[in-house]
Amino acid sequence: MIRKRNTCLPRLSAVLIAGGMALSFCALLGAQTPERGNISGTVTADQGTVRGFRVEAHSLQYRIWYVVYTRAGHYSIPKALPGPYELSVVQQEYDTPIQKASLNPGQDLTIDIAVKKNPGQPVTYAPYDTVYPPGPGREILENRCMPCHGVNFYNRQKRTKQGWEAGLRTMLYGPNWNGEPTLGHSNFTAAQKDALASYLAAHFGPDSKTMIVKHDELVPDEEALSKAIFVMYDRPDGLRTYAPDPHIDGQLLYLPRAGGNQFLHDPFISPTDGHIWYGDPIAETIIDLNPNALSPEMRWKLYPYETPWNSFIHGITVDRKGHVYWAEIAGGQIGELDPETGKITRHRPPTDGSILQVATDPDDNIWYGIVAGSAVGVFDTKTKLFTQWATPSPDADPYGLVVDQKGNAWAAGRGQDVVIKVDPKT
Repeated sequence: MIRKRNTCLPRLSAVLIAGGMALSFCALLGAQTPERGNISGTVTADQGTVRGFRVEAHSLQYRIWYVVYTRAGHYSIPKALPGPYELSVVQQEYDTPIQKASLNPGQDLTIDIAVKKNPGQPVTYAPYDTVYPPGPGREILENRCMPCHGVNFYNRQKRTKQGWEAGLRTMLYGPNWNGEPTLGHSNFTAAQKDALASYLAAHFGPDSKTMIVKHDELVPDEEALSKAIFVMYDRPDGLRTYAPDPHIDGQLLYLPRAGGNQFLHDPFISPTDGHIWYGDPIAETIIDLNPNALSPEMRWKLYPYETPWNSFIHGITVDRKGHVYWAEIAGGQIGELDPETGKITRHRPPTDGSILQVATDPDDNIWYGIVAGSAVGVFDTKTKLFTQWATPSPDADPYGLVVDQKGNAWAAGRGQDVVIKVDPKT
């Protein structure tokens, strides 16, 4: 079997534990497990130089992945769990065979892997000013859109002006079509919106040629990479699948549909037991990962819930009682899960909007920021009441959110390039 180049996570079936990587790996090492072994070998290529290539070893029994990087063409996976494995190399522009092997307890196993250069699909790279020619609308795109979406986002799409206007409406009004607009638009005039849509349609219309902005070549630091071990987990079984509703000229409406791929969002480490909590925006499910569980069946717990349309779970937090709270981009509500009973409750703030982040304060109240609606609020978990403040700068769009040890809430005002602080006492 030949594995095509893939720079994403394996078949979107594994979860990269970004913040809790060391915790997860150490927890696995400390558990009562069978005697471990070591896997090592060389990676060779028919063309080019093997430098910092990514090697993945998938434990089929425990459904975890060890990810390491080569140094001078050699890789090493220490203290691997025993059992059957599939090994491969994930490197852009290279194809890799999938090597099947079985690691016995205490064994030092050698697996060499040879990869072949794959020319792939032809890609047209061009300087920035060629991909994004100067003209009315470019500065708006650079200042208001690219900070989140990057430079190689719009050039990969082909829309009419109507389609670009539809996408802009989603960004401005939020995807929760609840009636009245959620933004005052004080910092985005009608002329600016028209200029932006006209610019995008002129350069990225239905018949446009796709060009990618060329960046400097990334040279991996083998010395540093070869010392790292990443642990990934196969996603849990039983997740529901939703897909976007049929779109209107590029505008996606998120409604429950059969099919589609799930993905996990915004991990949060529970302060009570060290479990990692996620939301799956597509499956509309809250997910509990126990990194200490070797058994795949015991590793995950799923808490699905139903809404009239997809609420799109985003930020997540856990209080000291173990209750899980989350923000909903499309649903515009604060979700709450009691893991002991499995009961899920959704709380609606005073105004509609897209909520991206939630944070727990020292009194276990839940703060939130409305990015489409430009407000910061707090949900009193005892009284079940909301208190909410509009941002002093209109359309500040609070995005990231944290609460300090004194109970002050801090947010990043994406829309106005401001820092927002809310003092709950004043």
